[in-house]
Amino acid sequence: WPLANFVMGCPKDLVLGEDMADLDWLNTGLMLCRIASPWIQSLWDKVWEQTPETFHQGEFWDQSALCSRLAKWGEFSPEVLGGKKTEAPPGKVPWFSWQGGPRVRETQHLRVLDAGGTQSNNPRYARFAFHAAGMKDKLRSCQHILELGTVEMNPWGWPLLERQLWASERRVKFVEEWTGQQQPAILKAESPKELSLLKMSESELGSCQVEMMDKVPSLAADPPPATRPFGRKCQARLWEAARYAVGYPPAMHSALQSMSLDRCWQGFWRPWGDGAKAQVPTPKLPSALAPLLSDETFAAWSCRISPPNAEL
Repeated sequence: WPLANFVMGCPKDLVLGEDMADLDWLNTGLMLCRIASPWIQSLWDKVWEQTPETFHQGEFWDQSALCSRLAKWGEFSPEVLGGKKTEAPPGKVPWFSWQGGPRVRETQHLRVLDAGGTQSNNPRYARFAFHAAGMKDKLRSCQHILELGTVEMNPWGWPLLERQLWASERRVKFVEEWTGQQQPAILKAESPKELSLLKMSESELGSCQVEMMDKVPSLAADPPPATRPFGRKCQARLWEAARYAVGYPPAMHSALQSMSLDRCWQGFWRPWGDGAKAQVPTPKLPSALAPLLSDETFAAWSCRISPPNAEL
């Protein structure tokens, strides 16, 4: 993820992530500042000069100082500051994404992204940058992360396992070897960008709820799950399901955070069905797909989100 992706099309003066704990609303471990902005040019002097001296002494109070000034200037109204509750009334929607709030929050001058999407102190959930927050020996922590090869790959991602064949199953190269019929016709057309799972999950549609199942199909002879959740289904937001499928699970989701091979959760989402058509705009499809443009056809389309090792 290039740095430009965080600011592309963003007119805000400061882009940063939410805090990884509910001590402050913002985390100052990774920030992108628009240096030509007069607001940014005067920000840090004001934060230092107008902040109570209490915030000058603490090891981790830089973000508390920033949040206190932004609150005083009316940028936002945090419910917690420096680990203490403020007098601000609770909002209708949680601030933190890991408490059910939106993935992206914006104010007049800020764009605030979810912790996992920007920086996190748990390398398993860090989709962009590892932030050694709260770690006493930061150099040793970073060296260990480098030795694991995280700069070039995600060592905590899904392993690529070859599916085992049943005793009565055999591999076939062509469809006619199995059915005795000709191969079915395959319609080839360029994939519309609007249908990109990444594009949809990183947009406002990312907050759409997706039903997740850990075994498809579920058989009557299957034993009940031995770990939480004890049901076969759970709910996740689209952006959480998408990151889970590519190997960066949401840190605070009770079911998806573990990435266990014993329970590979799969998401099933109908973008234009189940009353969701108003949320998801109908994409402009290539002319080759014109026969599929009817409302009834779109309502039947479904998006399956699954990790590499999910059972079909």
